[in-house]
Amino acid sequence: MNDPQNKEIQPSAPILFRRTPKIDQMRDPLFADWNRSLIKNLSAHELAELIDFSQMTTVFENFLEVVGLPVAIIDFDGRVLASSNWQRLCMEFHRINKNTLVRCLESDTRLSREMLEGKPYAIYRCLNGLTDCASPIIIEGKHIANLFIGQFFLQPPDMDYFRRQQEEFSFDKDAYFKALAEVPIVAEEKLPAILNLLTGLAHQIAQQSLAEKRALAAYDSVEQQVVERTQELSVSHEQLKKASAQLQELNATLDHRVQEEVGKNLEQERLLIQQSRLAAMGEMIGNIAHQWRQPLNTLGLLLANIRDAYEFNELNQEFLNKAVDDGLRTLEKMSTTIDDFRNFFKPNKAKENFGLGKAVESTLSLITSSLHNHGIAVSVEKDQGIQAQGFPNEFSQVLLNILNNAKDAILERKIGGGEIQVLTGSDQGKAWVLIKDNAGGIPDDILPMIFEPYFTTKEKGTGIGLYMSKMIMDHMGGTIVAGNVGEGAEFRLTLPST
Repeated sequence: MNDPQNKEIQPSAPILFRRTPKIDQMRDPLFADWNRSLIKNLSAHELAELIDFSQMTTVFENFLEVVGLPVAIIDFDGRVLASSNWQRLCMEFHRINKNTLVRCLESDTRLSREMLEGKPYAIYRCLNGLTDCASPIIIEGKHIANLFIGQFFLQPPDMDYFRRQQEEFSFDKDAYFKALAEVPIVAEEKLPAILNLLTGLAHQIAQQSLAEKRALAAYDSVEQQVVERTQELSVSHEQLKKASAQLQELNATLDHRVQEEVGKNLEQERLLIQQSRLAAMGEMIGNIAHQWRQPLNTLGLLLANIRDAYEFNELNQEFLNKAVDDGLRTLEKMSTTIDDFRNFFKPNKAKENFGLGKAVESTLSLITSSLHNHGIAVSVEKDQGIQAQGFPNEFSQVLLNILNNAKDAILERKIGGGEIQVLTGSDQGKAWVLIKDNAGGIPDDILPMIFEPYFTTKEKGTGIGLYMSKMIMDHMGGTIVAGNVGEGAEFRLTLPST
């Protein structure tokens, strides 16, 4: 018989719970709406995609039944891959309300990030007041997911905190605090051993599932390769015959197809040139109207003066001769305007040397009145001695197109004190003209596309002006480039100098 006085006193084992859980009240998270709505991240950790975690659910349910702690495997996006039931406080309140759900997911991902830092496990108090504990699942040296033990307290809960939270999110008070009372209080020193047990089991099941999936995939791959190779061999001869016939047909029709495409391109270019000239003619008609406005006013005044002189008996031969001479000079000026515009549309047949300053001057004369009427100032710095080689009329068309674009930009953006600067110069065997404005410049995202055909930002634009300008400059062996400088855009036209 044992002597009670000599019996060795055994220390009591540390308890797991300071408040026991209510297992029968917990809820399944796998098929909850918030978990289904999380999109699977196919780019993250391909290894995890090969593993069937669903068989872990039964293990975790049994663990919950025996130990009383909820367990889950959660990926890096917060998606639950396998799980036992969870606490009602989480499932029926925190993950139902959209605001507290955001907190839940943020807590899951934050805990996952701590695992990425290489920690063996981490304990974290979530933003909704419950405590979670996590440990990484590492397969073949890769961190593929995290094992969570969660929804418990390490100390009795702060009731004031949960009372404020219940009021903030309008949870049913009685139901909320009843669910809160079901959350267990756990002895923290027990958690590492529990995590080691569960992660070891998860590793074994994951590795077994991975091996099965890979073996099945390898078998399917070999079988598929045999089928594909057989099919390839059976049709290779037919493919070779078909390719040979196609090559012969291509060689027979190549010249015709090339000529056909060249013809289409030439026709399209001809239409673009015609469209460009028609658009320019429309601009010119407007400029002629501006140029004629003052002479027409002068003629009107002359006629009025003749009538007044007649009515007051002041109409004599001298007065009449002077009025006729003034009218003829005005009409001659209007006729000169027509000649200037007519010459503008007369294409040059061969390249010639021409004065760059004179070309700038004659082009500006066509648009000066229009610019003046719109309150746009023009400043010119030109060197009359610079000679360029090309087609002067076509060059004037390019210059006029850029000046019109600058005018349109200033008017469209309602720039007060609109200004256009024109400068000429030469260096390294090239003659150049710079046209600058203060209309705010060309947006960086469209600057590379402005010389493409049919590209326009104007409401009624055709998108062929700058495209044709580039074609003309290329045809003359010159260049046209655009950029933003200071308060607006800058175009640089370059031609060979002589």
